[in-house]
Amino acid sequence: MMVGRSGMSGYLSRFSNVPHRQMPDYFSVIGDSGGFLLSTSIMEEFGYAVTEAMSCRCPVISTDSDSMRSFITHNETGKFFSLGRNEEAVSQAMELFADKSLREKIQTQGVGRIRQQFTPQAYCDHFTQMLRALGVR
Repeated sequence: MMVGRSGMSGYLSRFSNVPHRQMPDYFSVIGDSGGFLLSTSIMEEFGYAVTEAMSCRCPVISTDSDSMRSFITHNETGKFFSLGRNEEAVSQAMELFADKSLREKIQTQGVGRIRQQFTPQAYCDHFTQMLRALGVR
């Protein structure tokens, strides 16, 4: 495996089948320990893992897609790399490790973006708009 050949296996942890209720704890530990979530999705309707990580101050590096652009702004609330460009993802990760002020900015602004965009009122407004679009009054 590529991780083994790179000599990084001692720095990485892999967890499988973590119960959903425990994910905030994992994301918080990852964020607090200097780590990040790497999202390599080709296409995603809505990034639940990404938004959950951001809400727990866990920085996100993600493939650049329209759905992710709705809550990630590069170098403000997260980081992007082009699909298939592994060296670009590594470069983004190294910058996140090296630049502590950028990391803190991404963590703080990421949480702020999630809190701003995903309020109960926003959900109510969107649900009301959907009902109206369906002709329900």
